[in-house]
Amino acid sequence: MTRFLPRRFRRPDPGPWPAVTVYTRAGCHLCDDAIATVKAVLATREQHPILIDIDADAELRERFTDRVPVIAVGERIIAEYTITERALRTALETGR
Repeated sequence: MTRFLPRRFRRPDPGPWPAVTVYTRAGCHLCDDAIATVKAVLATREQHPILIDIDADAELRERFTDRVPVIAVGERIIAEYTITERALRTALETGR
């Protein structure tokens, strides 16, 4: 399912680890679960996720609509709807 984000949505790399971005929206329980999983994994690396509300940007809202949460490692979209700690760790290790 690897896809790449358009250049305008890419974020700076936070150091030795690739950035982890969660595209989310208010009131989304799957988003809350995904954010908790991402934060748990990133806490071991002293890293924080980038959280982006898709409703704040018309292009993102159109692109992702009901597919949130969308999780990206670096420029690669690695998951939609759900993410496991194992899947995120694997993506982080291979995304370096």
